[in-house]
Amino acid sequence: MESATTPAISSAPNRYSVADLQVDIERRRVTRADVELSIAGLSFEFFLALLRSAPNLVSVDELIRRVWPGLMVSQETVTQRVKMIRRALDDDAEKPRYISGVRGRGYCLVAPVVALATPDADERIPPPGTSVAKSNAAPTEVASEPKKRVGYRIQRRWYLAASLLAGLLVLTLLAGKLRRDGATIRATTELNVASPTVRAPAKSVAVLPFVNLTGDPAKDYLGDGMAEEVINALATVPGLKIPARTSSFSYKNRNV
Repeated sequence: MESATTPAISSAPNRYSVADLQVDIERRRVTRADVELSIAGLSFEFFLALLRSAPNLVSVDELIRRVWPGLMVSQETVTQRVKMIRRALDDDAEKPRYISGVRGRGYCLVAPVVALATPDADERIPPPGTSVAKSNAAPTEVASEPKKRVGYRIQRRWYLAASLLAGLLVLTLLAGKLRRDGATIRATTELNVASPTVRAPAKSVAVLPFVNLTGDPAKDYLGDGMAEEVINALATVPGLKIPARTSSFSYKNRNV
């Protein structure tokens, strides 16, 4: 999969074409035929890491270092991120047009990548006599939106951040209580070890995937990631049985 003759792109321009896609790094947008695709946030950082190394293969560890610096991320999280990007690009894992993967090694861009020239500064300055309306004919995406829409986005982000913090606080308190209960069960078992008829009550907690209430499917990974972290944290509690992620996540999107 790695190319020995074609070097990786060494320069870092702001605009690229990837097959029929247009990538604007400065505005963090990926478009096809002037239609913006749903690739933002971590998905954009992941796609950018592959783009800047194209056509070379990028290992899973290197992708984690670039996209999630300083965080403990599992390979399953990387796999889910690739699936999200493929859905946004309408790509097929069996016959990839854009992203190809080598099991256990990493991923790379198989589509041709071409760095596009950035417009000169003189081209950005309107000529003398140009009206203000004409010079502002191509405003940025945020500037063109109504102020009410921008305010709503900011409010929604704060609401999402506050909800996540509140959820983590509740989960931390729950984990502490379960640890204390586990210690009590262990002490009771040690005191009654001579009596085979006395058994500590078994406790089991199944962590189901959190529901994405934002309405944006691209944020599903937040709920999945939180559930994974809770499973890992509760697995350290003595005397507590935690079903594996595979068993719990089989109930995702099912009303049982």
